[in-house]
Amino acid sequence: FDITAQLLPSVIDDLVVTLGGAYLNAEFTKFTDGSGFDETTGVFSAGNDFSGNDISRSPKVTFTGTLSKTWFYDNGEFEIAGDYYYNSGFFYTAQNVKSAEQESYDLVGARISYLYTPWQLRGTLFGNNILDEKYTIGVLQADFGTNISLGSPATYGVKLKWEF
Repeated sequence: FDITAQLLPSVIDDLVVTLGGAYLNAEFTKFTDGSGFDETTGVFSAGNDFSGNDISRSPKVTFTGTLSKTWFYDNGEFEIAGDYYYNSGFFYTAQNVKSAEQESYDLVGARISYLYTPWQLRGTLFGNNILDEKYTIGVLQADFGTNISLGSPATYGVKLKWEF
């Protein structure tokens, strides 16, 4: 689902909520010749039956939400917003093994921006993953172990955007 709505328009001007979500039941119905690495020994094997396992990188539930408030002025607009993302977790491989699993995680972000409309110049102060959630963006299994790529830690910064 995906929805954007102005909240309490008769009470608060320009308070907007955006929500999105998905439910996915993605399983291999028949996968009888799969290959992978043994979680204990690291030895490669072929001919494995992964039927009934979750399809790689397919979380059952994802959800996103944003709440923003904008104030309009003669020469621009000022916005404050907060973002939330939830992922129920998934497996990186068809084996569905613990060493290649991303467990559920939440990401929270916030931003404050000002758009100076005569110049189409926007300045933004932002924070991404402000709760410093640990999560992965990739897992690679090999003969000698599992390589994990971590997602971005808490990140703060300033952005300038000029449209011309």
